Amino acid sequence: QLVNDVDFCLATEERFSDKLLVGPAGVGKSSLARAISQKLLGENDIFFNGVDLREPKQLVDKLTENQKIPAKGGGSRIRVGKSLIFIDEVHAISRTVQTWLLNAIEDPRITTLNGVEYDFSEVVFITATTDRGRLLETLRSRLILIELRPYTLEELASIVCVHGQGYLNGHVLPRDVCLEIAARCRCSPREAVRCLRHEIRQDFFARLPDKRKKEPAALGETITLQGLREFFDTRNVDSNGIDERGRRYLEFLHRHDHGSEERLKKFLQIADKDDFT
Repeated sequence: QLVNDVDFCLATEERFSDKLLVGPAGVGKSSLARAISQKLLGENDIFFNGVDLREPKQLVDKLTENQKIPAKGGGSRIRVGKSLIFIDEVHAISRTVQTWLLNAIEDPRITTLNGVEYDFSEVVFITATTDRGRLLETLRSRLILIELRPYTLEELASIVCVHGQGYLNGHVLPRDVCLEIAARCRCSPREAVRCLRHEIRQDFFARLPDKRKKEPAALGETITLQGLREFFDTRNVDSNGIDERGRRYLEFLHRHDHGSEERLKKFLQIADKDDFT
């Protein structure tokens, strides 16, 4: 759908419609926004994290930094230059910013700040969230919804394989090895890639004889299915990716069905409130 939209807009010179990408972490929302911006405008998107976006002035300041708004003056109405603004975790922006954005995405796409009108008619907004229920309904209804489902185990295994080639000097990990990493990381893209890059490689490198540590192909060749199972087993991560704390949590639910936060923290041996998530 996104590819078709981009091709249509390039052919007809119509403005790309504002989008809301909804899906779990790691499914490529940021990458999609970057790719769309490159295809449409030949430049990177202007990125904001919703957690940090508290005031409309932050948007204006960053647009000025990116030379989309004149740095000095511009009169009582300013036409914002062609750009793609990507707001990740849009559910976390302040209500003030949500309300201000309504005018920027609703025809005639003009919104006001400190007495100056900003014309966003040449600006595309792409937003992303893991929790669309926290958005204002008035904002959510003005964005085209794109649902991004979680990866299947097979899909994530393919992602692990591709990243593995980059981290292992072109070595292609066997399918069963990639599936094992994907399953033990609970089919989480970021966790699987992070684990391969920062934990698995180092562990298997330590197993290599000193004389083989400088061989480019040696590290990839030594990562076997049996070795991986031992790697995760020693970390008490089972075949479904559940670690010791996860098993205690499931045991708590099985025994008690529900309970207070304090009772659950005690059962999971969480001492500090800041550690409880």
